[in-house]
Amino acid sequence: MGREERFPVWEATLGAGVAAAFAAGLVGVYLSMPDSDYSFLKLPRNLEELQILTGHLENYTSDYTLQVLVGYCAVYIFMQTFMIPGTIFMSLLAGALFGQLRGVALVVFAASAGASSCYFLSKMIGKPLVFSLWPDKLSFFQKQVAKRRQKLLNYMLFLRVTPTLPNTFINLASPIVDVPYHIFLLATLIGLIPAAYVTVRAGIALGELTSLSDLYDTQSIALLFLIGVVSVTPALLGKDEAQEKPSETAFQCAYHRSSEKLSPTRVSSTYFTYNFMHREDQEVSYGLNWAIAGRGVVVKDKVFHNLEPSELQKVGATYPGNVISGVPDVSKAQFAKLLKLVTFHLSSISSLYVQDGAIGSSTECDAKVRVISDNPSAAMLLSKVLWKIPDRAISHDTSPLTIYAASSISSNVKTVLGSGIQYTNGFAAADIECSSLILCGKAYADSTVVKDALTALTAPIFSARGGLPVPGWLLCFGGSTVLLFAPMEIISTDAIPSVSKLSPGQAAYHFLAGYHDGRFVSAYSRAPSPADPVALASSLFSHLKEDDLPAYLINAKRSGKYIEGKEFIKLFELALSGSLPDIKTEDIRVGELKGKYRSFLSSKFGKRLPEEFSF
Repeated sequence: MGREERFPVWEATLGAGVAAAFAAGLVGVYLSMPDSDYSFLKLPRNLEELQILTGHLENYTSDYTLQVLVGYCAVYIFMQTFMIPGTIFMSLLAGALFGQLRGVALVVFAASAGASSCYFLSKMIGKPLVFSLWPDKLSFFQKQVAKRRQKLLNYMLFLRVTPTLPNTFINLASPIVDVPYHIFLLATLIGLIPAAYVTVRAGIALGELTSLSDLYDTQSIALLFLIGVVSVTPALLGKDEAQEKPSETAFQCAYHRSSEKLSPTRVSSTYFTYNFMHREDQEVSYGLNWAIAGRGVVVKDKVFHNLEPSELQKVGATYPGNVISGVPDVSKAQFAKLLKLVTFHLSSISSLYVQDGAIGSSTECDAKVRVISDNPSAAMLLSKVLWKIPDRAISHDTSPLTIYAASSISSNVKTVLGSGIQYTNGFAAADIECSSLILCGKAYADSTVVKDALTALTAPIFSARGGLPVPGWLLCFGGSTVLLFAPMEIISTDAIPSVSKLSPGQAAYHFLAGYHDGRFVSAYSRAPSPADPVALASSLFSHLKEDDLPAYLINAKRSGKYIEGKEFIKLFELALSGSLPDIKTEDIRVGELKGKYRSFLSSKFGKRLPEEFSF
């Protein structure tokens, strides 16, 4: 059985326990020190108080080094965690007590530990709070961070090295805008060294320091900005390179549509191919509850995470019949209001069902998806359109998608979209900037609506991660894998052979358009997508040419009849074996079709078609 999780009441205790742990550490240090007057032990607020504190502590540092170190680290980390101003005095104190080398090491360690503690505290409490107050603005900043994911370390180093933003703000904001912790920590460890060196060096000559403004003269600030510019330069230069070479990674994020008509093959019966991720090594994960809270849904009682289909069926999941739903035109204001109603509804449900997965065949540029549902049937159907992902992969993703399935929400919710909206069984609404898809009523069972919405939502993520969305079916024949880029009815005409071997240029040409019963239809995608079709075709051309991959055109019509089922599979087997059927076609009909293709693609794409593309 999957994990049953209750509301994380221990998280509140954990937050209070952080402060208690620091307090206990300081009390322990105090009790281990010799009897004396410790009235001087207080956080310094100016240089005069710091000099007094330093004068007293110098007497203890040599004899009680360990206690002083523990007390220093506890105070520094506590101040960083709870954003108490005055850590610059602690950095000066380190230089005065421990010298330059040990002082820099101590400051960097304590500052990094305190920054990490603040990071996780903000992630646990601050992120859900900010999302509940400003979901649109938060989604905007999260997407800006996601766009710079590959060079994020360079940007973080720039912020850490230069006095552009306060370190406290960086510690607090980083988890809220989805900066990964490993990047945050590495940038902190490296980026704090220059500033720590300056303050520790000044602390060695603390008696000569008259003002904090003496710490950073014009030369020091200029040097810090120079180091920051050097750290961010690779990110600025790498941006153009990534835009110039989109084809190199285009196939790493291909969609894998399965075929409903090719049942004899080893093809998944759903959209993207999904394998359930199920973890039994942890009975309770409070992190999941807080992650869901970060998307606006508070767990009321229980949440079931990544149940197997059989387990979902035990709690009432069923496969519904045909459902008619729709995707209305929704403004940002309407979507924001609808999202609040849906998250409020889900927060009132006793048992929630959460399923995680991904869209796209490559872990390098796929789109992670989390389904939050009030219905096991919705969770079961939606989870089947996702790829399997490693444990906790979604928590490390900078811009995961969220699907809210509110099957039991009141039908009156549709009034948010306007009085003219009529959807008896349900409706879907998506917002690309919020990375969210809302499914009300039985809209979760409308596979076409779900597929089209996910296609539109994931395209910007793929583009930001250096890839291009390429729809297709994935078929397996023994040791061979076939990627079919269009439904079989896209190419159906008696004018060409059943199977034709294509050059890379011909494959890209036919990828742009199919010919079905006298009319041209899009072969690259049926769903709305911001991806440029010519760019997709160029990516296909480059991939086929560079990797020397064979390409075939499968015609699903012969002698006026459509080829389906086992007969269609035989065409694949013939193509893979190299024994293509010897079927003659009339040159006149081929010439006419060629002219129609040229006329159609010229009118649609003009002079943008590369010269290598041909019929």
